[in-house]
Amino acid sequence: MPNREAKIEAKIKAKEAEIAVLKEKQEQRRMQKAKLARQLEAIRNPKPDRKTETRKKILYGAAILAWLKIATNENKQAITDILGEFTPRWLDREFLGLPLNEAQVKEKQAAKDRAEKAREIKKARLSQPALLEVDESGLLLTRQPD
Repeated sequence: MPNREAKIEAKIKAKEAEIAVLKEKQEQRRMQKAKLARQLEAIRNPKPDRKTETRKKILYGAAILAWLKIATNENKQAITDILGEFTPRWLDREFLGLPLNEAQVKEKQAAKDRAEKAREIKKARLSQPALLEVDESGLLLTRQPD
């Protein structure tokens, strides 16, 4: 009987090994299928070239600026309104000379406060002398005083 059980156990292990091999092949095919699907999607819907997109933006901007030089005040106001709708960042609005809303004014002030705080921290760190130490390998280390 032990010989029969050993044979059965060997067959079970062999079949389990076959299943493992098939699962591995199945996973490889799944990954290959996904890769092919990504490649097909890239062929069908190519990403626009960054260089081309940047050039388009520059040309559109130049055309609008040239048009603004000859446009009537009403048309200039219409373009300014459109720019205002699509320019949410306070920094960009300020650069373009667009008015800031209340939230943008608060955001601008918060940014200035953060910058001032960072300058104060940097100044405080620079005003404290660093302590120099040499570690066991001979490297020169600095550390802030306690």
